[in-house]
Amino acid sequence: AGYLIKATCGVKLLPEYLIRYTQSSSYDSWKNSVYILSTIQNIGAEKYSNLPIPVPPIEEQMSIVGYLDRKTKQIDDTIAATEQQIKNLQAYR
Repeated sequence: AGYLIKATCGVKLLPEYLIRYTQSSSYDSWKNSVYILSTIQNIGAEKYSNLPIPVPPIEEQMSIVGYLDRKTKQIDDTIAATEQQIKNLQAYR
C-alpha cells in the first residue's frame, strides 16, 4: 500500500527536498497519471520506484527548501494576520 512505503533519501537527496517535491504540481501530475493506469486508487512500491525526481546538487536543494520555507512562512503570517483582522471586525460588530 502506498501509505506504508518508506523512502530512503541517501546522500544525494535531502529529505526536506523530497517532502517539498511530493507537495508539487509535478508530483501531482505523476500521481494522477499513475492513477489513470490503475483500477485501484493506490500507488505501490513498484510504481514509486519509477517516480522521476529531479535531483539538483545538495546546495541547490538546500536553497530551494529555504526559499519555499520563507515563502510559506510569509503566506502563513499573512493568513494569521487576516484571520485576526476578521476576528477583530466580528468583535466590533
